[in-house]
Amino acid sequence: AVNTTTLVARVSGFIQEIDYKDGDAVKEGTRLFVIEPEPYQLALEQAQASVSSADAAAKQSEANYNRAAELLKKGFGTQQDLDAAAAQQAADAARQKQAAVDVKQAQLNLDYTDVKAPFDGVATARQVSMGQLVNPGSSTLATVVQLNPIHVDFNVSETDVQNIRANILAKGITIEELKKIPVEVGLQTEQGYPHKGTLDYVSPNLD
Repeated sequence: AVNTTTLVARVSGFIQEIDYKDGDAVKEGTRLFVIEPEPYQLALEQAQASVSSADAAAKQSEANYNRAAELLKKGFGTQQDLDAAAAQQAADAARQKQAAVDVKQAQLNLDYTDVKAPFDGVATARQVSMGQLVNPGSSTLATVVQLNPIHVDFNVSETDVQNIRANILAKGITIEELKKIPVEVGLQTEQGYPHKGTLDYVSPNLD
C-alpha cells in the first residue's frame, strides 16, 4: 500500500461512537470514531470566557497607563505610578495572549474527539469497543489502508541488470528519465501484464 496509517487516540476519553463497519471503504475525512466530546466542549467554553475576561483587563490596564502618562506629563503623577501601570499593562497583555492560545488548544482537543480517515482507503477491524477508555498514543483504534494506487516491489536478476545498464548507457538515458519509463506488471494467476505503472525508484544496493 502507498499509505497505511494506524489511528490512535490523541485525547483521553471514552469511545462514544463507532461510525463504520470493519472492512468498510472510507473516504478522506470520514468520521470513524467519536471520543466523548463533552469535557472538551466545556473546556473550550471556559477558555473562551477567559479570553473575554483577559480582553477586558487588557483594555482597562491600557486606559490606566494612558491616564498615568497624561498625569505625569501635566505634573500630577509620578514616574512610579507610570511604571506600575506599564507593568500591569504588560502582564495583562501577556494573559490576553495566553488566553487566546488556550482557546486554540481547547478547540484542537475538541477536534481530536472526532477520529477521521486521513485518506481514501479501507478501515480494518476496530481494536476498541463502545464505552472503552482510550488514552493518547497508547490506544490503537484501527488502521486505514490505501489500496489505490499501490507500490509493486520486485527483484531483477544480475544478468538483466547488466543488460539494462548497457542499454541505458548506449542510449544515454538518465536516472530521472528511467523513472518515467512505463512498466507493465502481471500476477502469476493472470495472463500477460494487465497492470500499468511507472518505475519510481531503483535501489542502488546489491542484494
